[in-house]
Amino acid sequence: MKQLLSAKLQLHTSPEQFQALRRTQLAYRDGLNAVSNYAFAHGKTSSNQTLHRGMYAALRATYHLPSQLACSVERQVAATYKGLWTKVKKNAAARKAGMTRKQYKGLDQAPKFVSPTMQYTYERDYTFKTKQQVSLNTLEGRLTLSYQGYDKHVALLQQGATLGDAKLWYDQHKKRFYLLVSLEVEVADPTFESHKEVVGVDVGIRYLAVTSTSTGRPTFHSGKHVRERANHYARLRKRLQQKGTRKETLAAERHSQCNAAVTSDCPTRETVETASQPRRLKTHRDVPSTGLDRLRAVDRHP
Repeated sequence: MKQLLSAKLQLHTSPEQFQALRRTQLAYRDGLNAVSNYAFAHGKTSSNQTLHRGMYAALRATYHLPSQLACSVERQVAATYKGLWTKVKKNAAARKAGMTRKQYKGLDQAPKFVSPTMQYTYERDYTFKTKQQVSLNTLEGRLTLSYQGYDKHVALLQQGATLGDAKLWYDQHKKRFYLLVSLEVEVADPTFESHKEVVGVDVGIRYLAVTSTSTGRPTFHSGKHVRERANHYARLRKRLQQKGTRKETLAAERHSQCNAAVTSDCPTRETVETASQPRRLKTHRDVPSTGLDRLRAVDRHP
């Protein structure tokens, strides 16, 4: 059985290499928005061939993107429009059936790409070298960078795992670049001897997790405490954003990170514990801390 993994590799860059990667990312994002505007002006097309004929030369001349990156821009925009058209058709069918009165407005204006995350194609835009190095394509040509990551993932890369596309992601908070590589590895097929019990887990907001075992005995894990804390940070963020100053805007960003940590970290940890102890009914006191206690000073921000 084949299993897909995602390896997160931290790239070590010099100041010049850092700027080269950053310029490439921003040019890639500008190309995405240019192609998106072109697709919107030409009937909101999702045809990759139409976008290639109309924008490939401009991507190469105006944004100086390498040929493969220019093609990746066109494919990404085409995929975005295809997804939006799918939602439009589903919404039209739901309205016709009387299931909803709302009209989907995702295609009322051209989609805008904000994230500078860039798509790399294996053996065209990036390749791995010896001595734990990787070669990446940029506007100025190839860059050879060293990397580090999870030891097991690095071992899979060195042992010749099947590689797919990768994404160049920039962590704005830490000012670091990461290469997110798709891996495909061969694992043993599951057997009844190795899996003696099956637990179904459904995660949500009102209940962090609802579990059910093969005996049909469900357990419910309330998310009330998470909702209260998330709503608290949302109110603080809204109040700070209304002030409009730079200091308050930065504080609002910190609150936004707190809110994201509350809404994502708590359900994840609750689910892990639920899978390991499915028959125990937990209360809110059993949920592990999300590490936000150290941010009490932020809670008392005026």
